[in-house]
Amino acid sequence: MEQFSPSKQTKDGLYAKCRDCVSSYRKRLAADRVREGGEVASKTCSRCSETKSCDQFTHNSVSVDRLSSWCKTCSRAVNRVNAKKRGEELLVLRQKVVHYQNVTERYRRLLVEAGIDFTKEAGEE
Repeated sequence: MEQFSPSKQTKDGLYAKCRDCVSSYRKRLAADRVREGGEVASKTCSRCSETKSCDQFTHNSVSVDRLSSWCKTCSRAVNRVNAKKRGEELLVLRQKVVHYQNVTERYRRLLVEAGIDFTKEAGEE
């Protein structure tokens, strides 16, 4: 258990990765970047694997280097696809609502034509 650092955020009180794994990950992360005067000059996008300048990445306060892992171009592409999917899902949902409203209205008309009072609660006479 000494191989894992303590963590207040997990149920067992330990990080999911051992100290050696975290250390090697951070070294690999640092090696991927070109540093100039302690500042990160460029970064590799984890989606397209291109090395770009830092102004091509959005701000992320949770990240170690305060930059997102995807470049702006990749983020925009993914956001467009997801927005299109959400739009299609909303369209299908709206069609279902309209269909339900039409079916409900037809059912009410049939009840009225049959002389059944649909406004009464079940069990009332």
